[in-house]
Amino acid sequence: MIQADRDLLERARVAARQRGISFPALVREAIEHELRETGQPPLTCIGLIDAGGRARERVYEPDPWR
Repeated sequence: MIQADRDLLERARVAARQRGISFPALVREAIEHELRETGQPPLTCIGLIDAGGRARERVYEPDPWR
C-alpha cells in the first residue's frame, strides 16, 4: 500500500504509461533509485576557479600527496 495525495499518484500513473511500464514497476524503480548505494554522498555544491589562463603556462605536475 502506498499513501500519497491523488495528484502525485496520478502523475506517477501517467509517467508509467508514458514509459510503457506498470505503476508498480515505476514505484520499484523509484525506490531502487532512491536507495542505491554509490559509496559517496551526493554532490551538494560545485566550485569554479578562474586562473586567468595561467594554468596552461606551466607543465602539469600532480600534487605530491596524490
